[in-house]
Amino acid sequence: MYRKYSALLFFVIYRKYSAQGKEHQSSYVHHHVTKYGKYSFAAMDATPNPGPKRPFNFFGYLRKTEEDALRQFDKESVDSNVTVWFGHYPTSLIATESGQNLHQIMRNVTAFLCGHLHTLGNLVPHMYTRQKTGLLELELGDWRDARIYRILAIDHDLLSFTDEVLGEWPVVLITNPKHAALSSPYHEPLHRIQASTHIRLLVFTPGTVNNVQVYIDDIYTGKAIHVEGPLYVLPWNSADYQTGLHSIRIVVQDSLFNRKEIEQPFSVDGTKSFLPFWPRFLLMLNIASVLKVIFCCLSLVYILVLTSLRQCSNIKTYFYMTDRWFPIGLLSSCFNQWVYRIWLVSQVGGLFYPLVLFVAYIALGPWFVGELLEGHTGLVFIWGLIVKSSYIPTCVTYLYGVFQLLTFNIPLLMFLGYFLHYCRSSLAASNLFRQIRHIYLPLFALVTVSIYMALNEFPKAYGTRALILGPVRTGSVILALVLFYVAKINAFNLQSHRS
Repeated sequence: MYRKYSALLFFVIYRKYSAQGKEHQSSYVHHHVTKYGKYSFAAMDATPNPGPKRPFNFFGYLRKTEEDALRQFDKESVDSNVTVWFGHYPTSLIATESGQNLHQIMRNVTAFLCGHLHTLGNLVPHMYTRQKTGLLELELGDWRDARIYRILAIDHDLLSFTDEVLGEWPVVLITNPKHAALSSPYHEPLHRIQASTHIRLLVFTPGTVNNVQVYIDDIYTGKAIHVEGPLYVLPWNSADYQTGLHSIRIVVQDSLFNRKEIEQPFSVDGTKSFLPFWPRFLLMLNIASVLKVIFCCLSLVYILVLTSLRQCSNIKTYFYMTDRWFPIGLLSSCFNQWVYRIWLVSQVGGLFYPLVLFVAYIALGPWFVGELLEGHTGLVFIWGLIVKSSYIPTCVTYLYGVFQLLTFNIPLLMFLGYFLHYCRSSLAASNLFRQIRHIYLPLFALVTVSIYMALNEFPKAYGTRALILGPVRTGSVILALVLFYVAKINAFNLQSHRS
């Protein structure tokens, strides 16, 4: 309820008080023309329309009309000195109706500013990357909890920025020479650094700046001089640093006894410094496509393995591995044992068909019925949502599909195989304590997790209808109990036949 009204309040404030809210309800572009040239700023609205409640609003989506508008923005900005786009979702979490790579639409953009992932709970504190097109994609940390904000400056058509925590002073931003890892050679003129005569930086503090010391490659270069506002400069000869990577360090002290020291690499000849792996991985990966591939592969392997094993009358003829050498011998023995257990499941029609058909249903059928929008009931499929007579693609469902397979379908298959194997062994007649440990505790754990997911995951966001009319999550609990009963009956019949 708090999130619903806070989002509504934010929308009202945006429409009433923001510079563009009264004129634009979706994507727009603003061209700022100066005597130095044109600078373009475009807002990209990738929110799904209609927009479902969490968690199915995790991925952004651009319909064809929005794509066309963005292409027009790009054409208008071709002659701009610097083009900056901004939006909520990172490009790795935006799907397009046409299927075109979003980076190609943004091929003339210098930088894209976004949020949504923020710092992933501070696991990735500086989530920046340079896409293959030269686009700088810059995630901003969370303002609500961490109070992180960004200062961005354009100095002689070189874009620089710093992300800071509110209340920490002084704030220092080096605008020339630019950070070597955050350069955009396709969009930014390298000769601006090569021809520059001064080191330039911005200093912000509620007090008075007492001292701004500059070091290059750990050698004291001099004291920067105040020009106006937050701008400080120091003459330099860029030719002294003509090749390779170098390091510039700034030490600032103010009248409030605050001290700030920042350091960054730079190059005059275009030598690049590389960003950390994880920010690049998360922002350059097409997460939606990866999730689809993982889900499809898991589902197909699951179905194909069960179907293939069902065709085998003698499992040892087809799949058994043999090797006596440790540790390969141990691995092959473990592999053989689990193949045999899954084969046992595949030979019981009452287990085989429900298991295969349930995975097929996850890929094809509706998962549940729920209140996806305020006052509107809809259907959720793994390939998207249907609500208000509209189809809304969403990729986060594939993540839930992978989670469903890994936490329920595969564990259930393995448990049933283990149970059938256990019943065929000499341990089947063991005492009750051993049966509880080997059979009933694993079953209890599997069912408990399934019940917890059925009660909390979707019903919490989409109402009790998602629980009552939820074939996937609620159906998982019922399926686990029914198939255990079928396996128990099969094992009992086998033991009676033997006796």
